[in-house]
Amino acid sequence: MSGPGVVPREGAARFVIFILKSKIIGKNDCPFGEFGLLISYGKGGRRKHMSITRRQRIRRAEKYLAMANDFLDTGYYQDAVDHYRKSIKSYPTPEAYTALGWASAHLGDYDQAIEYCKVAISLDPDFGNPYGEIGACLIEMGELDEAAFYLRRAVLARDADETHLAYYNLGRVWEARHNFSKALLEYHKALEIDPAFEPARQAYYRLVRMLN
Repeated sequence: MSGPGVVPREGAARFVIFILKSKIIGKNDCPFGEFGLLISYGKGGRRKHMSITRRQRIRRAEKYLAMANDFLDTGYYQDAVDHYRKSIKSYPTPEAYTALGWASAHLGDYDQAIEYCKVAISLDPDFGNPYGEIGACLIEMGELDEAAFYLRRAVLARDADETHLAYYNLGRVWEARHNFSKALLEYHKALEIDPAFEPARQAYYRLVRMLN
């Protein structure tokens, strides 16, 4: 017997239904909610239940995130993008969306990078890194006023581990505007946070030599 709503007892095909409790974030990303229920039908038509727990999804997301970071560090940006997307599909986080934006920016897709970072901000408005990444992208696009706005948000954010980058990029904004005293101040702030940050060190001493 077969028909709508009836699972056939014969045949090798398996039917899988996911009951989800979360909405989809992004057109290419389909994360699960707090709990997914997998209903699987085998050859005999018997129904089996298996829960996909939050912890399992987080573990899978972390695995893909680590792989993506390795690809990013070694310059394989498209592979990094692909694995960040897999991480997000397993369990979306603002960190993964920001990293996806960063990888997209390395591929020259600044518009898409900005959109990913805006999703990160929607997940955690207090996370400063996506503001900084948007600012960096806007500098490359020549949108200095808007870049400065996002970079100020980055340095004022409650939760950020790349504040030195935001100060450095603010220095780039001021230098592009030929306000060299403010540029020096921002580069110096970046070096106060991370004295080993070489781009800020080079920019700072280059301006010092130019102005003396």
